[in-house]
Amino acid sequence: MNAGQRRRSAVAGTVLLALVLGTFIPTCASYDLSVVVSGSGLLNVVTTCEGLRRICDDMDETACDPIFCQRKITCALRDPCALPGHVPWRSGSVKGVRVALFSANPLALRSVTACVCVEPMDLRCADGGTSDCTDIGLNDRLTAAVPNGLTYSGLQSPDGALLAMAFFEPRVVAPTCASLGDGGADLCDQANLVACAGLAAPIGGQTYDITCASCQDSVHDSFGPNTGPCFTEGSECFLESCSDALFGTIDGGL
Repeated sequence: MNAGQRRRSAVAGTVLLALVLGTFIPTCASYDLSVVVSGSGLLNVVTTCEGLRRICDDMDETACDPIFCQRKITCALRDPCALPGHVPWRSGSVKGVRVALFSANPLALRSVTACVCVEPMDLRCADGGTSDCTDIGLNDRLTAAVPNGLTYSGLQSPDGALLAMAFFEPRVVAPTCASLGDGGADLCDQANLVACAGLAAPIGGQTYDITCASCQDSVHDSFGPNTGPCFTEGSECFLESCSDALFGTIDGGL
């Protein structure tokens, strides 16, 4: 899979991750698609996990947002997205990351990367600024995890596949992967899931990027410029459906 192009970075650098979506049926075409997680893509995750999660904080009764919030004893999120017992996204802690490839009809997990531990600095440009960049740790860590791409046989069209990126976090804030006993290798447990992001390509394009996200204790609906990849089952939020798809409630789970 080809590495992608540069994208403008708002809060982080550009992550290049090659995922091959292909079919091994000799009479069918294969698809060579690239995934470029840009700074603007990651901003969708940060905005959902940090900004929208606190959108109702410090609002008095007269200012309580009628769309995202509701008046209880205080102004609080309306129907928050929540996995029972899970901690929320915390910016100062390490994250475990897995990229998953699903078939769409029926929804089933087809391939998934190993758990990759990333540190807060891995989500920023090396110079700490907002310029375009590819020299960030997340690039190297994810590319190393899938040197040959993610594949499954029988894919007739990229429209039949869904890509998601799952983020995990330890129960207690850990600033570095080395501070975890296993170096973060076992971080990607279902109980540690804090966010899921959906990836899509523009119409007519072949480069996938994060276009929507869903986070623990944040707004129920996915946020981003294109929420189509953030699939849901019934009234669930995308984080709940992503958890089901990854961990066995839906066919093929881990």
